Amino acid sequence: MELGCEKHLLSLIMESEVQVGNDIANVEAVRWLLKTQFDRNVVTHFDIQVHFTCSSFKLMKVIGNPSYYRQNMSELLFEHYHVPQVLYGIDALFSLHHNCSKKSENAMVLSFGHHTTHIIPVLNGRVDIENAKRISLGGNNITTYLQRLLQLKHPHLTAAVTLSRAEHLVHQHCYIAENYADELEKWAGVDYFDEHCRQVQLPYNMTSSGSVGSGVGKMDICFNIVKRVQESIAKKKQDTLADDEEKLQQLISIQELLEYEDEATFQESQFSDSELDDADYAEEGEEMEEIIAEFEREFKKAPEILFQPSIIGVEQAGVAETLEFVFSRYTKEQQSFLAQNVFVTGSPAQLPGVRERLCAELLAMRPFQSLFSVTLAMTVFFEELVSAGFGFCQK
Repeated sequence: MELGCEKHLLSLIMESEVQVGNDIANVEAVRWLLKTQFDRNVVTHFDIQVHFTCSSFKLMKVIGNPSYYRQNMSELLFEHYHVPQVLYGIDALFSLHHNCSKKSENAMVLSFGHHTTHIIPVLNGRVDIENAKRISLGGNNITTYLQRLLQLKHPHLTAAVTLSRAEHLVHQHCYIAENYADELEKWAGVDYFDEHCRQVQLPYNMTSSGSVGSGVGKMDICFNIVKRVQESIAKKKQDTLADDEEKLQQLISIQELLEYEDEATFQESQFSDSELDDADYAEEGEEMEEIIAEFEREFKKAPEILFQPSIIGVEQAGVAETLEFVFSRYTKEQQSFLAQNVFVTGSPAQLPGVRERLCAELLAMRPFQSLFSVTLAMTVFFEELVSAGFGFCQK
């Protein structure tokens, strides 16, 4: 009986419908059940990859991809998909060839990925794999960090701030600051805060009609009445407390007046106390401005993790530090060739301020009056596929 039950359950599992990609109606409702074929940016779960039956697709190889997974992918392509031939290639190099075909012999390629960021030096037309570096941060980390920041700031909207909405906010509002420290100081100003503060309206879910909806409406009315009563009671208590404090201050002033010999000495003491009080209030105002400024830094704080991974506790060097380390591996002449063609590609490269930030970092790390150039990919979503298809046709 047990063996028969196991076979029956196995047959049910095999015959169950598997939904892939856009076939899933509500992703957020079943996100905790989703399975991916990727381990970061490497395909490792081929039992899940089998369910992807696209009419056509192109595969991009990552630097340092283990040969075991590449062998399994090739076997899957030939045995399951029946493809006639396969061309593997690195997407960042395809993008370099597509955008900078005339000056692609010497370049420092900075590839921002979904889970990782790669710095790939190309010298004399050949990729220097030994000096290529990888940072375990990418666009997915920006989205996840922004979601956590917003959930921490708005605990009552934890369920509403989903990963999909956080990703939409990254695409629409996030930017990379040219100088992160100076940007934080600007937000301390009230005028700058009021001008640049952004308000996002989350989708409103209407209550369903019927008996359930009417019951929910009655409960909302009751809650509103209770809330008004509580606010009225709190206001009365606050007014009473303010009156009591005023009377207490008057009694204290009368007591201090009795302690002094004449009224002139009493006035001098009151003047000095008021000066100290004003200074204390000024310090409190500065602290409040700092607190308010921190509440509206999410849209530039989330992308900053690419340059400062320590913000989220990752013990790795950022993009600027890693780029400087790669430059240090070459001679001055080779550094000059590489710095004159710093090519940036990948989806996070579309964030506003990427080029300005990299120019500022290169200006700080390169020698005085040395030349450098930063080029952004024009169309980061499909250019690798177009270039890869063109190269495949040529071959």
